[in-house]
Amino acid sequence: MPHAMRVYEYGGADKLRWEQVQVSAPGEGQVLVRNTAVGLNFVDTYQRSGLYQMPLPFTPGSEGAGVVEAVCGLLIMVGLLTKLAAFLASGEMAVAFWYIHVSIVAMGDKGPGLPMGLLPIMNGGERAALFCFAFLYIATHGPGIWSVDASMGQAKGRT
Repeated sequence: MPHAMRVYEYGGADKLRWEQVQVSAPGEGQVLVRNTAVGLNFVDTYQRSGLYQMPLPFTPGSEGAGVVEAVCGLLIMVGLLTKLAAFLASGEMAVAFWYIHVSIVAMGDKGPGLPMGLLPIMNGGERAALFCFAFLYIATHGPGIWSVDASMGQAKGRT
């Protein structure tokens, strides 16, 4: 289950709460983005302190970088623009492994803890590493014979 820092009352950093959040399916006109990096700026500290009023509760951090999961997964599944979508998904998983599982410290009930280690078995990054290499394989070998790309003659370098 995903986690987020939440603000329920204005004040210092001690007012931040690290908690599980429910992520709902995207509605019409929305997309689901897996954030691989999130930035906090001065405006976020102003909002947390109450200098810039935000409706409570809120999640600080309005800048993020990630990949639209539903789109890449759907393109790979259908076999449309498979190599590009798989390459992007592989990169997303590599970023997830290095930024989330290696360089970010362990999060306990009370926030940051100790570094978790480089090996996937040590830092919980087994799935990120597995998907990274699986998507990289798909990106290099292309879609299967039943894909949309193959029916259009674009698979395996055919044009």
